[in-house]
Amino acid sequence: MIFFANSGHGHFDLGAYDAYYAGKLIDYEYPAELVKQALANLPKV
Repeated sequence: MIFFANSGHGHFDLGAYDAYYAGKLIDYEYPAELVKQALANLPKV
């Protein structure tokens, strides 16, 4: 998956695109327990 930001000029994104298409990026799944911890700190609205 590629994320696209619609701001700035994108020059700094070129290295990431190159690494993605070269297969050099490692797929990382953020641990579910850390997600739960982060969500617990959100204010209740």
